Amino acid sequence: MSARYHVTDVFAEAPYTGNQLATFLSAAEIDGAEMQRIARAFNFAESTFVTGGSLADGFDVRIFTPAEELPFAGHPALGTAHLLREVMHPQASAITLNLGVGPIVVCFVPDDSGGVVAWMEQNPCSYGDELDRSAAARALGLEPGDVDASMPVQEVSTGLATVVVPLTSLAALRRIEPDNSAIREFLSAAAEAKNVLVVCREPYEAHQQVAARMFAPELGVTEDPATGSANGAFAGYILRHSYLGEGPVRAAIGQGYEIGRPSTLWLEAGAEGGAMRIRVGGRVATVAVGDWLPLMD
Repeated sequence: MSARYHVTDVFAEAPYTGNQLATFLSAAEIDGAEMQRIARAFNFAESTFVTGGSLADGFDVRIFTPAEELPFAGHPALGTAHLLREVMHPQASAITLNLGVGPIVVCFVPDDSGGVVAWMEQNPCSYGDELDRSAAARALGLEPGDVDASMPVQEVSTGLATVVVPLTSLAALRRIEPDNSAIREFLSAAAEAKNVLVVCREPYEAHQQVAARMFAPELGVTEDPATGSANGAFAGYILRHSYLGEGPVRAAIGQGYEIGRPSTLWLEAGAEGGAMRIRVGGRVATVAVGDWLPLMD
């Protein structure tokens, strides 16, 4: 038995940028163990499998890294919703995905360039413990002074926890050479997080406000080109700590530059009706379609 798959670039502003995603839109016949083997074979940060559902009730989606299944991840949500719209429901203005954390709605908004930006609504941010700055610096191969003393190193989550580490400069961010063992040891102090998002207020490009890098060795991802879940949680961090100033958040985050997959993620966060609202957006492009042949009858 074979299965059709699509590859998308998510948070991509140009060809061969953004975060790659493999998606199987008709995966009801594929069991979880085979999904994990497929995800390991693709070796993208994540692969997704649509196992059922409808436009009215939402589509059931499972997300796998090369190492394990996740209840939520950002770029897989955007890429999968983009494909469901492109292939099955081209007139839809929104697609609901039924994920492990519950329903996630992805909306499609035309932009000034004639393209479309996909926006996902994430859950409100929860705030965990602050972690030691010196330990964070050691894990990243940096000096303690490279970690911004005016902001906390903190675990935050909108469904998939991350530890935010703020740095003082882009030069420090670029000096990081990921040491998987050191990062694993640092993250052992976190309650839930299996990844670390390292940020600074010195952007890669003029249209951005923040530069970021994300490391998740426990998930089989040494460095991720663009991380919607971690950046959604970071939007909550920005809001809580006024990282970019007082008031609602509207920011562009650059990520993936050091690994040759430059990406731009758009963040919006604020309080509406007494509740926190977080949205993460980006452009998505379909780049390949094929048939996966190794499936056994």
